Amino acid sequence: DGVLLGDSRYWHEGRVQTLAAVFDAGINLSFYGVGTAAREYGLDTRGGMVQGRWQIGDTKTWFGAGYALADTKVRFDIAPGLPELPDLEGDSRAAALVTSLTHDNRDNLFTPSSGNYLDATVAFFADALGSDADYQRVSLTGIHYRPLSDTLFLGVLASIGLSYGDSPFYLIPAIHMRGVPAMSYQGRQVAQLEAEMRWRFSSRYSAVAFAGTGLARDLSDRFGDQRTANAGGLG
Repeated sequence: DGVLLGDSRYWHEGRVQTLAAVFDAGINLSFYGVGTAAREYGLDTRGGMVQGRWQIGDTKTWFGAGYALADTKVRFDIAPGLPELPDLEGDSRAAALVTSLTHDNRDNLFTPSSGNYLDATVAFFADALGSDADYQRVSLTGIHYRPLSDTLFLGVLASIGLSYGDSPFYLIPAIHMRGVPAMSYQGRQVAQLEAEMRWRFSSRYSAVAFAGTGLARDLSDRFGDQRTANAGGLG
């Protein structure tokens, strides 16, 4: 549960976008970093962000820059300090300068049939910005849609997430894929590949089949070495 207040506006004939938001939320998740069983934990976080995006010329490419700040309290549902559980509870502050470069020429935002979405985002967390520690996060995402016929469409997604420095465990990249529990596969190096086939059998309805695979690796011994996830389904 939580509260989110935000405002997004476009300026200069839609070539500049500004976004401002504040939030106060409680999130319950499962931690899969040690042992064979998931450890239930919660995040109580509050903060805000401001961001600006600028369209580059007459292209479909945007450059973005922003600042984000969040105070987070981590609480586990079991006693901290167990031999198999690192000392992860407590309060932390994350503050970052976030930059992005995004190209999006998809023909539709919600159910695209053709086009590409490419995004590179880098977040710099630093003591000078108000963060408890210095670390960085990098995410690269590419999505391609192609019509195979008037009613059959192929979509392919590939993404990479990287984390450097002393990042809190809950900000380490994770595999985000349909059919995989959220945050269940974390690592400082994460990659995933997913494909879907959509058959539009009427003007209002489509059938979708999808499948994907992901890999999460860690450069330290904290959460283990390597884990893979595979998923698929119909809709």
